[in-house]
Amino acid sequence: MFEFNDLGDYIWKFNKHIDAIREEEISKLDAYFPDDPKLRAYRWLDESRKLDHSFPTALNYSFVVLVYITLETRLLRICSLLHESRKLPLRAKDLSGSGLERSMAFLEKLGGLSRQRLPLWTQIRKLATIRNCIVHTSGFLEYSNDKKELLALIKDQSYLSKENRERLDAFERKEKRVVPVITTVQVQCGERLFAAQKYASFACCYGRDFLMSVLEEIKSSWPDPDDKQAASASLHPQQKRAAGGSDQTRSGDEVRPVRFEKTRRGREGVSRFPHAGLQCSGSDTLTRGGPRRGGAGLAHIQSG
Repeated sequence: MFEFNDLGDYIWKFNKHIDAIREEEISKLDAYFPDDPKLRAYRWLDESRKLDHSFPTALNYSFVVLVYITLETRLLRICSLLHESRKLPLRAKDLSGSGLERSMAFLEKLGGLSRQRLPLWTQIRKLATIRNCIVHTSGFLEYSNDKKELLALIKDQSYLSKENRERLDAFERKEKRVVPVITTVQVQCGERLFAAQKYASFACCYGRDFLMSVLEEIKSSWPDPDDKQAASASLHPQQKRAAGGSDQTRSGDEVRPVRFEKTRRGREGVSRFPHAGLQCSGSDTLTRGGPRRGGAGLAHIQSG
């Protein structure tokens, strides 16, 4: 999960670069136009527009999309691991919809997972809506199919967790000012979505914690394979059908559910699917036969 933590740090540090650029541009005004206040004003009008609007919008749009892509691909990989290790009859990519919807449908049909039990599911759905507006209409509400939903989520702040909403409300009351997180701005081409650095950072945390809650749900739905009686009793009906063709496990069939075991190894969380010979650790790319450092994957797989 450290990829999400690294993304959060990346988001914060790169937004700080805008502050450094601002100071640099201010220092240039006197150097470039020491005797012409009018030209200084014209230059700052142009530079401040970029620093206040264009740069933050482009930067945080890209971060929101990257967080969503990271979450979506990790969910698809989890589904792939379950399909391979359990020899399930269906794959996530066989289903229709976005990557997020395919993954969640797969985990509900064959993994016994309920999205309604996942505490951050609402915020992940809102993240998907915001991401779609950014990707498909460059943030312009007029051209988005989700305009009504976007305006509603901006108003009720349902894109934030309850804890974040309460903290934000307390901060705004204390400071006596509104802190924009997701809002709209009027630009030349129309009303456009604005995502602040705070939202990109929040989304990073939501993606990480949501993924952890999915793995915990899988753990509870696919119990310890060493406890065969508990495994048989707790399997979801779809899991039993996948394992034996009916809701009742056939006589002589071995129920071998996936086990997700959270351990510590240094600073890395380690997930295990032991009966399938799979080990996933938090900072490597998913590959067969060992880790590949520095890639885009969530983990590595070690065979045998």
